[in-house]
Amino acid sequence: AMEARFLQTELEALLGRKCFLDSDDLRDLRLLQQAVRESDCLILVQSKSVLFRPYCILEMVTAIEARVPIVGVSLSVAGIDMYNFNLAPAFLTHLERTLEQANPGASSVLTRAN
Repeated sequence: AMEARFLQTELEALLGRKCFLDSDDLRDLRLLQQAVRESDCLILVQSKSVLFRPYCILEMVTAIEARVPIVGVSLSVAGIDMYNFNLAPAFLTHLERTLEQANPGASSVLTRAN
């Protein structure tokens, strides 16, 4: 979360525009999806747990369906495990099973969003 907030602050200063950060308001999933649809692009901070978070999955799916480009930002910190590019394809291929194993209850958030 700290990395995303830093990125938001830097982009707003650089672009002179407001940048939406999903964690600012996660109460209404319809508003979250609408914010993604209205975006010029979705910046995905590829943290270790990004694929375990149902809101992030929902944002990615919404962006793909709305043809909003997704830009991945991969972070690297010495000694800390980050996003695993090698494990991601298998995780996403079997998302219905793997998401629930990684984050019990996460699938119900996605079900409610549809």
